[in-house]
Amino acid sequence: SEGNLSDKDLGKLKNIKDFFSDISTFNLSKIEYVKYDLSSQNFNYKNIEDILFHIYTSAEESVANETINNDAKLKLLASTKKAKLSEQEKPKRKILSLEEALDKNFENLIGLKDVKNAILGKTKLILKVPQKAIACNFRIIGNPGVGKTTVAEAMSKTFYDAGIIKNKEFVAINGAELKAEYVGQTTGRVKEFFRKAHGGTLFLDEVYSLLEEGSGDSFTQEAITQLMTEIESLYNGQLQDPTDKTLVIMAGYKDKVGKLLDKNIGFRRRFPNILELRDYNLEELLQIFKMYMEKDGFTLQKDANQMLTQIIEKEKKKENFSNAGYVRNLLQSAEENQARRTELNDFEIKIEDLIEAEKSLYDSEEENVGKIGF
Repeated sequence: SEGNLSDKDLGKLKNIKDFFSDISTFNLSKIEYVKYDLSSQNFNYKNIEDILFHIYTSAEESVANETINNDAKLKLLASTKKAKLSEQEKPKRKILSLEEALDKNFENLIGLKDVKNAILGKTKLILKVPQKAIACNFRIIGNPGVGKTTVAEAMSKTFYDAGIIKNKEFVAINGAELKAEYVGQTTGRVKEFFRKAHGGTLFLDEVYSLLEEGSGDSFTQEAITQLMTEIESLYNGQLQDPTDKTLVIMAGYKDKVGKLLDKNIGFRRRFPNILELRDYNLEELLQIFKMYMEKDGFTLQKDANQMLTQIIEKEKKKENFSNAGYVRNLLQSAEENQARRTELNDFEIKIEDLIEAEKSLYDSEEENVGKIGF
């Protein structure tokens, strides 16, 4: 199988073979290694290099503790230094300015220019005093379908690109996921979510569902208490590593987030940064429809543009209008209607597809309303 390898990979393979040949004469009980099948499609030299680096560390400890003889020391250290090459070869992370990071991650997001500017203002202080444990805690509030999750994901990427956080981990959880099955286990579950998100982003999506499921039960109180404890512990004093921050974002509807914050006086001060997303205007909703339509490979009949505008304009006046959520559902239904009536090579959405889509969504809403209370 070596015949299929590049010269660079053959060089790495030789180093690996030499390394294992050198250490095979020593009885190092703490060192473990894994044999890989080079013909396997899953073979990955990064895995080998990680293992070698682990062995290198173990070998240094063995030498320091004098658990092997002097002759072994020289040969072992000479061999294991090859493992450190993987660390030296890793490309350095490119840190962007905050403005560059925002442009990169928000430029294609429709209707969020004001949000981008708000993030710029709220985040500059974190960069001005990076060693200070300034809370990276944000509240993103707004009506359904205004892009709360989209903004949270873009913020996470921005903070990583700007060097504020050190990894791309994005851990999203809701209120139900915070509560464990048995009393006493919720604390551990909350701790585990924070552990996974450490150095990255923790997205608390509609955690006020904790209250809706029963604000008086011990599980809810335990979850809220531990949430505050973990958030407080993130920003307690000076940071040795300026990137050792965690971006914590709480998102949801304004009134419901407010009720959760009122549940405990400590909650509100732990989320000092507020981003309130407005509803999309008509022009932005049309842009969103056409953006996703083009991504799907469809086009809109010229005469259908006026019908699309009328449908969205009428729906937008309803009290519980779901903004981009409605637009995407309308598009999905229109595409399904178009697919049923056309050949496989026809991708033009016509007036009748939109009319049928609007009717289908209306009927679906009425059906859901009729089921309430049953």
